[in-house]
Amino acid sequence: MVERTVKYFAYGSNMNIKELEDWGTKPINSKVAILENYKLAFTRKSKNRKCGVADIVESQEDKVYGVLY
Repeated sequence: MVERTVKYFAYGSNMNIKELEDWGTKPINSKVAILENYKLAFTRKSKNRKCGVADIVESQEDKVYGVLY
């Protein structure tokens, strides 16, 4: 398998490093990050979890705090 490095902005439950590792992802480093002009919203339902799941949508003057891997 080819390894590659990408930047990934995580929010909500995707900030859980254990879940990333379960998906086969190996974060090299991480830091707190802010995504400007977006807000956290629950726009869809998870079939597996049977509950709302977080999404981000454009929204001027709002911010989403997360982790940049």
